[in-house]
Order: sequence, then structure tokens, then C-alpha cells
Amino acid sequence: MRLPLVLLALALFPTALLADVSRPLTCAEALEQVAALQTLQPVYKLSGGERRFIEDANRPAEITRIQQIVTASCSSNPKLRASEQAEASRLHVALSPECAVERDRLSAMEQKNSHEPRDSLETERKLVASKCPTLDTTDRWLVQWDGRSDLPPLDN
Repeated sequence: MRLPLVLLALALFPTALLADVSRPLTCAEALEQVAALQTLQPVYKLSGGERRFIEDANRPAEITRIQQIVTASCSSNPKLRASEQAEASRLHVALSPECAVERDRLSAMEQKNSHEPRDSLETERKLVASKCPTLDTTDRWLVQWDGRSDLPPLDN
């Protein structure tokens, strides 16, 4: 009787390993996810190219779950915590809908037939490089764009 159970367990073992392929959130990532969930805009995760929105009724429980990660992974040292919060703020901007728009704008400006002035192209490249790096959005809550852009310009 034990042999069939052992064989079944071994057969299912790779499936169990792949069931949760997401990596744990760092402190800064958890802080950013709390900020995303606390916005008034709809938030979603990408799943197979589709947007899966969280129901408003489920937000408090998800915030509580991620707050537990914050408590477990963030520093209690004020200087380190300030650094973690600053990194979370940078992540929040990079994952923002505004940055997605800026990355798309840069992509369009870089097309052969765009005829963008060189200085405009360079300004956009600097903006995207400094504020909008491409990040992995796997299993991350993303804020839906509301049509407005609050992305501050580059500091010169």
C-alpha cells in the first residue's frame, strides 16, 4: 500500500514545486505593493496576458497579508527603513501607469520613421532610464492608468 502512495507523491513532487513559482517580496517590494493597493484606482495582476482585478472587498485582507511581509522583512532601524521606503517609492514610480506610457512613448520615438528631434529623444531616454526602468511585473499588483500623468520631469 505504501509503495503506490510513494510513487504518487514522487510523481506530484515536480508539480508541487512549480505551483508557487513566485519569489518572496523584498521589504521595498512589499512597501510598494501596499502603496499600490491603497490607491483609489483599480489594481490588477497580469495573468496569461489578461488583467485580473482585485475586488474592493478583498483589498483589506491583501493589504494585511502584505503588511505581514513588511513587518517580517523591513528594518526597524530608522535610517535603513528610510532607505527601504525610498526604494519602495522608486519602485512605485517605475511600476506606475505613467512610466508604462513613457516607455511606450520612447519606443515610438525610437522608430526609424518617427522623425523626433535628437534632443527630445535624448530627454525621453534620460527620463525613462532614471525614473522608469523596466521591472518584472510577475505576480505584482499594478495600478490601472486613469488617463492622467503625474510623473515629475527630470531634475536638471
